[in-house]
Amino acid sequence: MATNIVFPASFLFFTLTYALPEYKNYTSMDEERFQVWWTYENETDTFYFKIDVEAKGWIGFGWSQLICCGDWMFNGMDQYDVLVGGVYSNNGSVYGLDYLTVGRNRTQYPDRVDAINDWDITSGREEGNRTILEFNRKRNTSEPVNLHRVPRKGDIPVVPGLRYFVWAYHKTVDTPYLDDLAYRHDNKGLQEVMLLPLPKRKEPDVRARTTTNTGTSSQAETVAITGLLMTAVMMSRLT
Repeated sequence: MATNIVFPASFLFFTLTYALPEYKNYTSMDEERFQVWWTYENETDTFYFKIDVEAKGWIGFGWSQLICCGDWMFNGMDQYDVLVGGVYSNNGSVYGLDYLTVGRNRTQYPDRVDAINDWDITSGREEGNRTILEFNRKRNTSEPVNLHRVPRKGDIPVVPGLRYFVWAYHKTVDTPYLDDLAYRHDNKGLQEVMLLPLPKRKEPDVRARTTTNTGTSSQAETVAITGLLMTAVMMSRLT
């Protein structure tokens, strides 16, 4: 299946056609007000997402670093790699910016916006009171996160292990420019997810160990039998 998306003059000036992938994974948050489908394509090293959210304002979605201390990550709202995007209700055009969040109760724009937008929105629309976006993101981009630079920016690469999906939305305010606390989310949350599985532990080769033990046992038996035969021959000569 392919879809066309036309970006308005304030963003891009051309129409693109994309072949949409099959989504293999699904989860939902906020009592299914925020739904997520996704899949990973190994050949292109890319994640493909579809989100369906009960809101007509901006939508925030992304992920955290690997889980280390959930309460701090949730309450701190620090170092979340997120797309803030949506569809303008007045003209149907799509918008989106790439953020690395700085913390709770702070403005994020413009200091926390990456120079390169690595969240590639391929489709966006509103249906009733819901916003539906489809987009993709490389597993590891050309803009790695630099925690020693101020302001800290960049993208969090996806490696195997447990992390959080990060989600938020505003029901009515349409803007990617989070430069005013009046635009802060109406709801937000985290959800554990394993985007890439941990490698399987290599099991010991039991067959090789059994074969070795069997071989050693057979040799011992052969030596014992040979010894008995030699003893019998010697006894016969003495009698």
